[in-house]
Amino acid sequence: MYSNEKSVQILLKLLKEYKIKDVVLSPGGSNAPIVKSFEYDKEFNCYSVVDERNAAYVALGMAQQLRRPVACVCTAGTAVSNYLPGITEAFYQNVPVVAITSDGLSSLLDQLELQKIDQVGIFKGCIKKEVALPAVKTEMDEWYCNRLVNEALLELNHHGTGPVHINIPITLSLECSEKVLPKQRIIERHTISNTDFSTFSSYLRNKKIMIVVGENLNIKETQIKLFNSFFEKYDCFYSVEAVSNLNCNGCVITYPITETEYAFKRPELIPDIVISLGNFVATYKLKEILRMYNKKIENWLVSDSGCVRDPYFSLTNIFEGNFVEFFQKLTCVDFSEANHEYYKKWNNAASSINLGDLKFSSLSIARELSKSIPDYSILHTAILNSTRITQFFDFNKTVKYYSNLGALGIDGCLATFIGHSLVTENLSFLLIGDLSFFYGMNGISIRGIKNNVRIILLNNGGGEEFKIKLPYTGMDKFVCAQNKRTAKGWVESLGFEYFSAASNDEVRDALSIFAQESETPLFLEIFIDIDEDSELIRDIYASNTNNHSTASVSLKKGITKLLPSDVKDKIKNILNP
Repeated sequence: MYSNEKSVQILLKLLKEYKIKDVVLSPGGSNAPIVKSFEYDKEFNCYSVVDERNAAYVALGMAQQLRRPVACVCTAGTAVSNYLPGITEAFYQNVPVVAITSDGLSSLLDQLELQKIDQVGIFKGCIKKEVALPAVKTEMDEWYCNRLVNEALLELNHHGTGPVHINIPITLSLECSEKVLPKQRIIERHTISNTDFSTFSSYLRNKKIMIVVGENLNIKETQIKLFNSFFEKYDCFYSVEAVSNLNCNGCVITYPITETEYAFKRPELIPDIVISLGNFVATYKLKEILRMYNKKIENWLVSDSGCVRDPYFSLTNIFEGNFVEFFQKLTCVDFSEANHEYYKKWNNAASSINLGDLKFSSLSIARELSKSIPDYSILHTAILNSTRITQFFDFNKTVKYYSNLGALGIDGCLATFIGHSLVTENLSFLLIGDLSFFYGMNGISIRGIKNNVRIILLNNGGGEEFKIKLPYTGMDKFVCAQNKRTAKGWVESLGFEYFSAASNDEVRDALSIFAQESETPLFLEIFIDIDEDSELIRDIYASNTNNHSTASVSLKKGITKLLPSDVKDKIKNILNP
C-alpha cells in the first residue's frame, strides 16, 4: 500500500498526472516508504539498481532512450551524494531526470543525527529546479507541498529540458496502509503563442470571471480596446486599484469592498475563474477572500516569465507570454455580447460603500487631492495608509499611479518618487506618512530636484497602520513610534516652498497652488490626530461590513409584511413541521 506520509502521496499522484511512470529505485531505510509506494502502484515501471551512482546514470540513459522524464529514488546521507555525477551529466546533456531523495527532519541537521547531512543544495549548479518538501500536517502544508512538486515537475521542460531535485522528509513511522492516493491539483503551463485557445474560450463562456490587474502592467492606450472587447464577450469584470493604471469598460475598484470585508458576506461575488495580470495589489483581504474559496475557484496566471505564482492557492493554468496576445486569442471568437450580470453585482457592491460625512481626516485629504490633481500628473503613494486612502475615490483617469508594493518597505518611497520626478516634466505628487518621510528624508537632499515636485506629508505623529489593524493598547511609544517632529526646517533649507494645513479648507487652498506651475518644489505638511483618524477608518470599515447584514434583515422584514397571513402560516408550517 501507499505510505502514510502525505508528502509521499502528493508526490506519487502528481508524478502520475505528469505521466512520469518510469522509476529507478535504490534500497534504503529512510526511503523505504517511498519505494514501497512505487512498488504497490502498478502504473509505475520500477527498476532496481543498488548503488546510487549507477542508478542516476541508468535513469539518464532511460530518459534519453524513452525521450521522456525518468525518476530515481534514493535514501538519505551519502546516497544522495552519489547521485551527483549522473545528475551533472544529465544537466549538461539537458536530460529530464527527477532525483527524489528521502531525508530526515531539518531540525536535526548537525545534531549528531545518524544519516543526516545537508541535502538541500547538494546539486547546486547542476539542476534546473530544487524543492524541499515540507512535512505535511496542515492544509497550508498540503498546499505548499502540492505547489512545490508542481513547480519542480513543470521545470523539467521549461525553456529547455534538464534534471530537477525533490527532497522529501520522512517524519512519521514507516507504515504504508493507505489504499488510495488523494486527488491533487495539477498546474499546467501553456505558451500563449503556440496554444489553440478555442477550448479555453468555450470554457470561459458561461463562467463568472474576475480579472485581477496588478501594478506594472504598462498598458498602452492602444491596447485598451482589447480589454473592452474581452469585457463585451465574457461575463467578467476587472478588479483594479489605482496602481493598476487601467481605465476600460468593466473596471471596478474592489479595494473598498474587500478591505471592509463587505465581500465576505456576499458569496454571489465569488468568481469561478480568476485571471491574474501584472504584479502586486495593495489589498490584503482580496487574497483572504479568494483563499477561503480556493477549492471552488480556478486561477489562470498570465505571465511573461511563466513562473509559478499562486497567491490564491488555486492556480491551475499558467499562460506564458504577453497579455496582449492572450486577449487577442480569446477575443477573436464569434460570441454574442455577455449579459454582464457578474460585473453588475460587483459594481453595485462598490456603489454601496458609504463613507458618510467625512470630517477632516486622511480620507478627506485624499478626496481633496482626487479633485485637484491636474491631468497627466504622476502620483506616488507611500505604502499602507497613503495607498489605502486613495482607493476610495475616483482620481483623474490620466494620472499615473505608483507605489512600492513589492517589498512593502517604508525606506525607499521618497527616493523612488524623486526618481520618477527627475525624468518627467509633468507635475509629480507624493502622498506620504511621517514615518516613511523621516525614514528616507535624505531622499529630498539629492541634487537636481525639479520644480515639478509636490510632496504632501500626512503628519499624524506615528504609524497609523498599527492603530488601525493591531488589537494592542499602549502602542504609542514603540510599535507606532510616536513623535512630534515637523519637516518645516529641513525642507525649507533645501529650497522647498513650505505650506502647512490642519483643516479641509487649508488643504483645499494649498492643493489649488500645487496644481499650478511654480518656481520651486512645493511641500505641504498636514497635521492630523492619529487616534481620531484611525478610529474614523475603523468605523467606516465596520459600518460597511455590517451594511449587507442590516440590508438583508430589512429586506426580509419588508417582504414578510407584504405576504398575506395564510401564506405566512404555510411558510411557518413548512419550516417548523
